[in-house]
Amino acid sequence: MHRRQVLRLLAMACGMIVMFPFRRWRISDGMSVTRSFYIAGVRFNPTLDVLKMGDRLIMKRDSWNGERCYAIYTEGGQLIGYLPRQMIPILGDLADQEWRLTSINSDTVPWKWYKMELMS
Repeated sequence: MHRRQVLRLLAMACGMIVMFPFRRWRISDGMSVTRSFYIAGVRFNPTLDVLKMGDRLIMKRDSWNGERCYAIYTEGGQLIGYLPRQMIPILGDLADQEWRLTSINSDTVPWKWYKMELMS
């Protein structure tokens, strides 16, 4: 294989990883919906509560600088972060559903510390 072909395949593989980072599920009308995501803004909201995997999280509609957003809270009412902006049109209607903390990794970049998932 030539070097250009290898580089082209590598670039395509990286593009696929970047474009499809979220798990998806199908709802009744056949539309694909993202089911899990990393919580944004974690480094700006240090939590006093000790978080464990499986903890229930609460998503509430909010506004920030006049824009619609969804804040993520612990059951104790401690703000953790926010739903990422690109996910608002996809998951905004599911805010009142049951969400759980599925991944904790404080050894990585702040925007990948906590991952939450919709429990079906």
